Amino acid sequence: MSEERFDRLENQINQVQSMMEQLIKMVGTNNTVTEELRQDINEIKTTMATEQELATVKTELKADIASLDTKIDRLAVETQEDVKAMLLHIEKKADNIGNKLDVLNDRTFENEADIRYLKKAR
Repeated sequence: MSEERFDRLENQINQVQSMMEQLIKMVGTNNTVTEELRQDINEIKTTMATEQELATVKTELKADIASLDTKIDRLAVETQEDVKAMLLHIEKKADNIGNKLDVLNDRTFENEADIRYLKKAR
């Protein structure tokens, strides 16, 4: 009976040894994965912007937007002034053309009146 017990104990020891070997392999795999994760996190930390860097970028963007707003407002005023000046120029030209048309109309009227007078005088 002691030999059977010894064989059972030996089998149990072999099983425990096999389980320990499997456990060691699993721990080794977990250690490898953990190290890879640690390296990935370190890489993310080195490439990730800090809160201060983000705050700086945010401030710069706000300043750029304010500058663009100012330029747009100035451009709108300048454009309005340009359009106003152009319209005034067109108005002057239209008035000048209107005056010339009035003169031509007067001449045409006088010529027609002269022609009627001459026709009646015949």
